[in-house]
Amino acid sequence: MFQTFGRFPDRWWNAWGRRTNFFNDGGKPKQEWSDGIPKAVVYPMQEVIADIGSEDDEEPRKAEALLELSGASVPLEEAVHLNDLLNRIFKWVPEERISLNDILNHSWFGTKYET
Repeated sequence: MFQTFGRFPDRWWNAWGRRTNFFNDGGKPKQEWSDGIPKAVVYPMQEVIADIGSEDDEEPRKAEALLELSGASVPLEEAVHLNDLLNRIFKWVPEERISLNDILNHSWFGTKYET
């Protein structure tokens, strides 16, 4: 989540004493971490969605072929809605997360529900 959504809220960030081993004060990953730990990369949700299907094998296993076609990607308009939904769901502070009702009525689903 850190790589996708950025640094923690200030109260958690300031309480994390070892953060300087891995991140600068702005929350960006350091170029090299201590103790041989691989460095983190910034990987925003928009890029995660855009990469769906980009690493598929040319010949998917039988079970994978049932789920989606090899190389399938998310159309741009759908990607915009999915990105918005996931960014509203995955919030560090639970009180800032989208409600279940708002999730069910989000434009990504394309249908309105009454709860």
